[in-house]
Amino acid sequence: MLSGCEKSEVSGAAIADGHEIIRVALTEDNPSHCELIDLQSGLNSKDTCYSILALSRKEVSLCENVLGVTVTDKGTLTKEVCIQRVTQVLEDDQKIEEAKEIYQEAFENPEVCNKILDSIGRDVCLENSAVKNKDVKTCEMMNINEGKQECLFRVILQLGDSSLCGKLEATTGKYSKDLCYNNIAVNLLNPEICSGISLRSGPFSQDACLGSIAVVTKERSVCEMINVEGGVISQESCLSLITT
Repeated sequence: MLSGCEKSEVSGAAIADGHEIIRVALTEDNPSHCELIDLQSGLNSKDTCYSILALSRKEVSLCENVLGVTVTDKGTLTKEVCIQRVTQVLEDDQKIEEAKEIYQEAFENPEVCNKILDSIGRDVCLENSAVKNKDVKTCEMMNINEGKQECLFRVILQLGDSSLCGKLEATTGKYSKDLCYNNIAVNLLNPEICSGISLRSGPFSQDACLGSIAVVTKERSVCEMINVEGGVISQESCLSLITT
């Protein structure tokens, strides 16, 4: 105890007040330092110190040392509140561990994702399984449409199957049919796939897709497939790029 003393020694450091004692107790992960504080309840008191260490160490037993009532900017602190907070953290940790186990099982059987009651958590589980197994059907089990579209887009690109791009709802923009056709065409250097893109000219258009492929393959015939003049890329500018 610090009774009758202005300072005490904690691991060689001169301690002047409860705030500093709590800091050192946390730094050294040592709840016994809390006993060096004279004040039982209130800010920077024994109660505060033990509560903080109880959460830090996830030890409900430390809450037994909280004897009074302390009002803080985060609410009223009592032994019961301390126990509730630590218990909640432990329960959350348990849920995380259970989710990890389910996610692992889902690589073999996506149906186990249904054990997760939270919609977002369930969809994350399904997407992880779908991407791991390159399985479009697993994406289609998802509830949240935006996540489902992202999942489908990722898996279709993994498969490199442009015939699946039609499963995407949006024609243009993020996770869209056009972007799907464009990416697969460029990845496979297959100009025929560019024809699936709805836009003739502009970014991620048919002509831009053809130009991207021509730059890599250096094939004149690919440039000659470009029809729109005055767009992002023309036959002439494409030919100029492949001959430089």
